[in-house]
Amino acid sequence: MNNKVIKFRVHFCVEPDGDLYYAYCPELRGVHEEGETPEIALENARESARACIISILEHNDPLPLSTETHYLEETSNRKNPTTQVEDLSVSFAYA
Repeated sequence: MNNKVIKFRVHFCVEPDGDLYYAYCPELRGVHEEGETPEIALENARESARACIISILEHNDPLPLSTETHYLEETSNRKNPTTQVEDLSVSFAYA
């Protein structure tokens, strides 16, 4: 089996949610995580995004297309989101 590293550019948003912080990735609708600090919430979202992308690749499902318009609409009604764009590396084994 070969191992390949693929890089994806995704957005992460982190915002306060009561006593915790909520982090999500607009491109990957299943990625919603929380943490006691913004950093922990973001790291949890990164790991969830990696797992989501690996699942998409393993099932030969189409990768969602990232659009800036969708991203801006998704976050425009949120309270004080902190947003960042990251290159997320995913290691994927294929036959």
